[in-house]
Amino acid sequence: MTKLYVFSDSHGQTDRLNQLVRGLKADYFVHCGDHAHDLSGPNVYHVKGNCDAWSKAPSEVLITIETKQLLIVHGHKQQVKSGLLSLVYRAKERGADIVLFGHTHRPLAIEEDGILLLNPGSIALPPLGEPASYLELSISPDEVSYRFHRLKDR
Repeated sequence: MTKLYVFSDSHGQTDRLNQLVRGLKADYFVHCGDHAHDLSGPNVYHVKGNCDAWSKAPSEVLITIETKQLLIVHGHKQQVKSGLLSLVYRAKERGADIVLFGHTHRPLAIEEDGILLLNPGSIALPPLGEPASYLELSISPDEVSYRFHRLKDR
């Protein structure tokens, strides 16, 4: 079983993110963009978002965890605020089973055309009245499970 914690849209709140990560045990950490470099380290995957123009991070990353292909993107290039079809098409082009994305600041888990789409929400700037959030993802050869964590102080 491989465990990942997935974050997005930290928008410079590095202290908040690092404090949270220090208390988590995982095989990998993922940042889906918008201040992607707020999270760094040897077991970190990150992609740049629409607020990361200065970043040298890639705009997408494809990784293999256990038997699953995971595509990591921010989502702005796939216009995820208008729908998920472009995201599904990109996942199919890359052979992904799971897509991790951000940009909307809202947590989401949905399966579309056999592809699991997961958005952790924003760790720093959730929509008004909603808590900040992140995602815990566990993958084994036979099973994928996930759980959203919501922070009480936001």
